[in-house]
Amino acid sequence: MPASLAVLRFVVGLGLATGVGLAYWQPRWPLLGYWLVLSIALGVAVSTATGLAGLARRGKWLLTINAFIVAFALATTQIAARRAISSTHLEYRGVHLVGVDSFIVGAGDAEADVRLQSVSSATPPAQETSSIAYAHSSNANRRKRRPST
Repeated sequence: MPASLAVLRFVVGLGLATGVGLAYWQPRWPLLGYWLVLSIALGVAVSTATGLAGLARRGKWLLTINAFIVAFALATTQIAARRAISSTHLEYRGVHLVGVDSFIVGAGDAEADVRLQSVSSATPPAQETSSIAYAHSSNANRRKRRPST
């Protein structure tokens, strides 16, 4: 194997490892742009490599390298997406918590970050769908109507 092909294999491995590292340590970085630039750069390297003779051999290298890049790009995009989103995400009646390590949920007079509605045994809990339907019907009745002529 010529030295240029060994160097090309090393550069492909280094590029794939760098992409995995970026996905893990820098998940908000434009990862798909990295994979595109890597694909173009390696395509140029394959097309100018002296150790590859003939279109068939260059085409085989291009397809193999890009197959690896696409597989790694799909996997690392999933990794980056999972790492970029917050592990804690809560929204309840106007309270929005994102990226906090811990929070306390309580009811009544309890010291809590999120206070739930207290329900006594005398009153049944409100149905969310009925209150939404009621709000929708009351908003429909508030619309201005033009006088008919």
